[in-house]
Amino acid sequence: MIRSMTGFGSATFDNGIYKIGVEMKAVNNRYRDISIRMPSGLRALEASIVEALNKYALRGKIDIYINFVNNNEENKKLAIDKDLLIAYYKSLQEINTTIKSVDKKAKLKNISLIDLANFQGVINLADDSLDLEAIKPLLMATVEEATEEFVKMKCIEGENLKKDLLRRLDIIAKHTEKIKVIAPERLVNYRTQLIETLKSLLSEQNIDENRIIQECAIMADKMDITEEIVRMGSHLQQFKASLEMDGNIGRKLDFIVQEMNRETNTMASKANNAEIANLVVEIKGELEKIREQIQIGKEVMQARLVNIGYGTIIAVDRIIAVVAPESAPIKRIVQEAKELKNLIDATYGRRTRSVIIMDNSTVVLSAVQPETITNRVNMDIIKEKGRVNEE
Repeated sequence: MIRSMTGFGSATFDNGIYKIGVEMKAVNNRYRDISIRMPSGLRALEASIVEALNKYALRGKIDIYINFVNNNEENKKLAIDKDLLIAYYKSLQEINTTIKSVDKKAKLKNISLIDLANFQGVINLADDSLDLEAIKPLLMATVEEATEEFVKMKCIEGENLKKDLLRRLDIIAKHTEKIKVIAPERLVNYRTQLIETLKSLLSEQNIDENRIIQECAIMADKMDITEEIVRMGSHLQQFKASLEMDGNIGRKLDFIVQEMNRETNTMASKANNAEIANLVVEIKGELEKIREQIQIGKEVMQARLVNIGYGTIIAVDRIIAVVAPESAPIKRIVQEAKELKNLIDATYGRRTRSVIIMDNSTVVLSAVQPETITNRVNMDIIKEKGRVNEE
């Protein structure tokens, strides 16, 4: 079944003690990028939420918003963020000093404890006041309900997308059939034009009919598009059959569209007919629209992954470079990533042998040699190409 990459789903739960609201929305993205916004007290459950979503094989940029209200007055405890409180106080003192250095007569209102307490984040609900064991099944059930609605919407949009693709395939099939009908007329027209040209240059007595037949036979071989028309029909059937399959069919559809484009280009080069040329242009227009749909609007690609050692797996298409760690520039890159908290150490305490630079400025350290990682990536690409050709 085709599923759209965009979708929306929501669900709520309220038992008088806990009130939970979950909203999910997704937009097109080549990879799976899940962002969860939830109260800090529930952060310990984030991994469980992501794990629950894995069974749905969701892709795209997915934003999840979780609202939580605790109406259980008995277990509520407040916590003061002392560091934040001190930072607010020092900032206010600095503001006071700065203004008085400009205007000593300025009259400023003294800050009160109530004012400080009202600053965002100073006083929060203590994490240990939440019974996560009791909340987890309720939250997970609400997430499950929102996800079911989310997937349902994606399936509905996917079905509409499928109808559009089938409509475009029918248009291509009709144009191909017209080309099949017109094709034989080209040789007749060519023979007529050839005879008329020879008559204008030679007398009828000097025209060699055998020579005309020979020229027509050569031209017939050059203009023959029977093979291309047959293959185009086969590709159309394969495309329609693939739309009925389950799983990730995008790569196969993309490959079929490439083959259809190849057949269309061959027909265009052999056309030698204005009407066929116009039909080819129409076919290429429809193929381009189909290509855009399956590459942007659908779940068409599954991110290629590579193991960089000790169970750590990253997306191949996000890698910019895999380099050795010894050079001074690379060491600076690693240090800067560490300072910006963009560094992922996947060496598990072992010696760093590779530095992997990702397209989102993340730097990953690996205990595997750069050549080994590169070989793994290349082998996966070769296997993927073989699998697409088999399909």
